[in-house]
Amino acid sequence: MKFCPECGAKYDGSGRCRSCHTRFAPDTISEEEANELRLFRDFELERTEENGIRLLSCTNREIEFFVAPPTVAELGHSCFSGCSKLEVVDLSATALKEIPSYCFADCKELFSVILPSSLETIGPSAFAACESLDDIPLPDQLGGIDSSAFAGCSSLDTINLPSTLRCVRENAFRGCELLCEVNITDLAAFCTIEFENPEANPTFYAEDLTLCGETVEQLVLPATLKKTLPFSFVNCTSIESVHFPAPIEIDPLSFLGCCFIETLTTDRSSYYYRATEDCILSKDGKTLILAAADADIPASVTRISQGALAANTDREELCLSAGVTPERGAFFGCEQLVSLSMAPERVPNTPLVDLFEISTTHCWRVQSFHGKLPPLRELTLLEASTLHAGFLNEFTTVKKLTLPNTMECFPACVLRGVTLDSLHIPKGIAVIKPPFYSSCTKRLTVEAGSRYAIRGGCLVDTETATLLSSLGATAVPAGIRHIAAAAFMGNDAITVLRVPEGVERIDGSAFASCKSLRELYLPKSLKRLHGQIIHGSTALKVLSLADGRGFWSARLGYSVEYLRLDEGYALKTLREKGGAIGVIVKGHVPREKHYDIPDEDR
Repeated sequence: MKFCPECGAKYDGSGRCRSCHTRFAPDTISEEEANELRLFRDFELERTEENGIRLLSCTNREIEFFVAPPTVAELGHSCFSGCSKLEVVDLSATALKEIPSYCFADCKELFSVILPSSLETIGPSAFAACESLDDIPLPDQLGGIDSSAFAGCSSLDTINLPSTLRCVRENAFRGCELLCEVNITDLAAFCTIEFENPEANPTFYAEDLTLCGETVEQLVLPATLKKTLPFSFVNCTSIESVHFPAPIEIDPLSFLGCCFIETLTTDRSSYYYRATEDCILSKDGKTLILAAADADIPASVTRISQGALAANTDREELCLSAGVTPERGAFFGCEQLVSLSMAPERVPNTPLVDLFEISTTHCWRVQSFHGKLPPLRELTLLEASTLHAGFLNEFTTVKKLTLPNTMECFPACVLRGVTLDSLHIPKGIAVIKPPFYSSCTKRLTVEAGSRYAIRGGCLVDTETATLLSSLGATAVPAGIRHIAAAAFMGNDAITVLRVPEGVERIDGSAFASCKSLRELYLPKSLKRLHGQIIHGSTALKVLSLADGRGFWSARLGYSVEYLRLDEGYALKTLREKGGAIGVIVKGHVPREKHYDIPDEDR
């Protein structure tokens, strides 16, 4: 019997198919080959070396279902990507070992997938953004799930992890917010899976782990387990207690987000650890390895290891004694922390944000994870002589900062971006390094006996007659010789500022970003002027120099329309918005050449 090689219809040997009207040289093919041709007419394909078929791409974007025959040996990258009407895929008859990258990505209507039992790897973004996919049985031979494999599968609610699974790459299940059930059959095998980041583990969203049909609440780790791995039980809120066998190495990040753990125990014969009721400590009791939710830090602890508070997701208050040293990442996972008391002297040259970040090594690669920063409002510092200049970087929510009496130096830029409700300067502080931003606090008090004082609403160094910060004041107090960097920066209450005689030096950005400042008058006594003093003060119309000499090449700022000098010196008019003052004109000019500033611009 003869068949058309294009549509598979019966062929009478006339050289033209009566069904599809295709012309071809008379030929005879088997019924099996004709069915195969009819099946693959929507694909670009090629033969493999083993005479199987490699599907390169689907040319029919309207395809609704696909049942692969046994002859399919490989699928191409992005083979079905973007097939928006594809609903059903059955690969069970094939011997595929891999679903390549983006193979079924963005198949919005795909809701049923049957994978082959031979499958070993699911590639990067293989099922990404399959928004209708609610369940996908994973075969028992599966060994790896690559990055973002199921990212954006917003309808996925159940996943069964096979015991053969060994590695899940980053963000494999990111965005699967409806996940509510993660099923496993072998706890020992599950504990050996390497999850590259929190969203690689489906429990990140499911918050429950089911072992052989029962929710895990009392977790007893297998005696054969040598170490716990990062993110193994991330966000498993059903876990209430954990028991660790003796020969085990504990990674506290295994229990990130397990905020209902109340009890932690270990075998008495443990080589490395000892347990209190709610903490795992080093054998000598000096290092905190893992703390249960809201646990009190034992008095014997002098060091908090990375991730030790990972299970304290809902903790709001943490008070450490002055002798406790937190390692980098010690507070990782404390996402609701509102009040913190600690000694920054124990973490010198370290910004506070580093204590909320961790580093892990995965496949010989070091990764850093930036945890969600807590809404920290109260920070009490103990026994510190100084701080890292960027200590409060990214913690703009802090409203109350308590400094210790032992502090000697308050470094520059510590309060950048922060607006405190109040701040008290103890008398022990010998040095406050500018800039001390004018908007950093609503109320500033200084202890009696300090070299610093509040004069005319401004923070002043009385020994050097330096104005450090305007603190919202609109005038320079008398007796000032030096205006420090950024002293009036961002002070929008100023419209006209006359710097009094006696001021000899003005540092950079002193009047920067004063959005309402229209007129600035500088004194004759001025001897030293740093660049960009009015940078960003876009409303400035008049800049008056009592003596133009010495500032011929000073870059003063932007958006000045009139530059006025003393009598006998030239007036330069700048009308180019955004242009910097490059050179102030030098030289005596006739009096009649002076430019009168209109009254409305004064």
